[in-house]
Amino acid sequence: IMILALVVALPASATPPEEIDIGLTSHYSFFDFGNPTGIWDSSGVVSSSGELEGILKHFGAGWPHGIGFKTAHTIDVISDDSGSITIQSQISGVEWTYFDNEACAGNPAFLQSDQHFEGEGNWVILSGTGAYENLHGQGKLTTVGDVSCQNFTMDIVTNYEGKAHFDPN
Repeated sequence: IMILALVVALPASATPPEEIDIGLTSHYSFFDFGNPTGIWDSSGVVSSSGELEGILKHFGAGWPHGIGFKTAHTIDVISDDSGSITIQSQISGVEWTYFDNEACAGNPAFLQSDQHFEGEGNWVILSGTGAYENLHGQGKLTTVGDVSCQNFTMDIVTNYEGKAHFDPN
């Protein structure tokens, strides 16, 4: 009986952090700019793919050097049949190959041109549902985007790389 009394139930521990790589392809329409849609896929601790719904929370414009943003804060909700993952990201150091206020001032050549940008930043998993309810993670991101001034759209590819783990239930 004494031996049984010495056995102590230990709490379950989180799984060790593992690599995670999430790729997002998002599409923005300037007519509904704050709500991009798209697709995603991932490998590592979560290996899946599905749909993306995003929210552009804030972006810091690059005036007076151009109308392109220099920073952006986004929340992306990625989902599949198993649940959803909500990711917050902060993108900084955005560099535009060409985006100029003067070119926007009624210049037809500007409207025919495509604009390109690249940026990097950080991300963190805010929450999850279903199979991803206890998923936690964070890391670095890179992003590249192309803007069509003629179609008033922006297409962005973002790659999240980092570590993630599952807490016990």
